[in-house]
Amino acid sequence: MTGTTVRIPPQRIRRLNDRPERDAAEFVLYWIQVYHRADQNWALSAAIEAANRLGVPLVVYHGLGCTYPHANDRIHRFILEGVADLEERFARRGIRYHFYVRRRATDPSDVLYRLARRAALVVTDDFPAFFIPGQTARVAGKLDVAMWAVDSN
Repeated sequence: MTGTTVRIPPQRIRRLNDRPERDAAEFVLYWIQVYHRADQNWALSAAIEAANRLGVPLVVYHGLGCTYPHANDRIHRFILEGVADLEERFARRGIRYHFYVRRRATDPSDVLYRLARRAALVVTDDFPAFFIPGQTARVAGKLDVAMWAVDSN
């Protein structure tokens, strides 16, 4: 994976739970929620630094559901139009990118949790609005591994 030499300002990183990083894990997991960018992204840079420090690859998980507040075609089209570009940009950097669309409320909703069980650390976007803070807090509370939120604004 192409690394980063940029040091993340520590005030951008917020630890979300008191769980430890997992030893003997398969990867560091970066969960994209808001910042759909493969560069100029502090959260991604923090995840790359952590993966390099731990000697494991980085996996990026990007999910799109249909049940969140105000879900609509306009937002989904914007996200879907960027998926191929993100996949290509991550591939050029040697980063695995997994995009999952939950088309129906009955489709599996635990993909993030299944990936997190294999991760040394979960890194996500820190964003103060919409449903993101509540969703992030709920996930962090359910994980048995360290989770960070990183401000990329």
